[in-house]
Amino acid sequence: MRSWTMWALGLSLVITAACSGGDKGGGSEGDSGAAGGDGGDGGGPATFEDFINTTASPVGDFTGFEGGFDAAGGWLTQPSPDASCVVERPVNALVEDFETEEGVGEATVEIWFADEVSGVPDVTMTSDFSGNLSGGNTLVCQPITYKASTDPDLDDTKSTFEAHMVSAYTDSSVGENYNSVSKTTYQLIPSILGISPDPAKGTAAGTVFDMNGDPVTGAQVVVSNDAGNLSGNTVVKYFVENFPTRDQPETSEDGLWVAVNIPPGEWNIDAYVSDGAGSHILMGRTRVTIYADSINIGNISVGYDSVKFPDNCLAPCGG
Repeated sequence: MRSWTMWALGLSLVITAACSGGDKGGGSEGDSGAAGGDGGDGGGPATFEDFINTTASPVGDFTGFEGGFDAAGGWLTQPSPDASCVVERPVNALVEDFETEEGVGEATVEIWFADEVSGVPDVTMTSDFSGNLSGGNTLVCQPITYKASTDPDLDDTKSTFEAHMVSAYTDSSVGENYNSVSKTTYQLIPSILGISPDPAKGTAAGTVFDMNGDPVTGAQVVVSNDAGNLSGNTVVKYFVENFPTRDQPETSEDGLWVAVNIPPGEWNIDAYVSDGAGSHILMGRTRVTIYADSINIGNISVGYDSVKFPDNCLAPCGG
């Protein structure tokens, strides 16, 4: 199963407000201009309220984090994975097209064990003609970042990055699939969502997950830099039944969001839900590095900042 089942294009108000908690406004990020709400059509600088304004009752398991970041006084923490769990395991997986879920042949997957794209990748593998990927190892119980790409001369896919991917401990091979977005799918953004992607900027997308790892209904996301400034010309959209739509105001039962036209660099993406009294609760955050003309996956787990470790990584592993 895909880590964030996005149909490769969702756009929602890529809002940028790396608020440390609670409702905040924010200035625009510098390239801002006329950013805005659900369609990005508003005039003037983007504000927090352009992006976080849902009144829908959220649906999901929020046990232990019901009041969000402010009530808890910070993010939930986990012990570090047991050293016996952080080991290399062979990859036996598929490079998978977002839209069709079919294998992507001759795709290169580069993996960085440091969970950031820096220097030479620790592992590089290429899928066969059917998209099957093997011949290298990845780390388990440790966040990694990968990039999936194909021959740029063929212009078949967009470079796809995913950060903070954590595989559960296993004694055998790792079978989690790696995502790839086709150029055909990416080109549907203007007609489906009414947004023209800027090749000098990037797209982020993901799923908001609850405490059980199920999608959250009724969440909205906002994108901001470390100074809390919003990205002015970014647009965020949501999905219905895994399909992007212009009219969905917050996450539906699939939990999916997408933010288009984010400037390259480091960004925080925060998920909020309504508190039922006219305000909003910060429930989770992920941090993404945006690269120009690419897709960048960043899932959000309620209660956590970027990384949530599988339970079987937290006790001694193996025998």
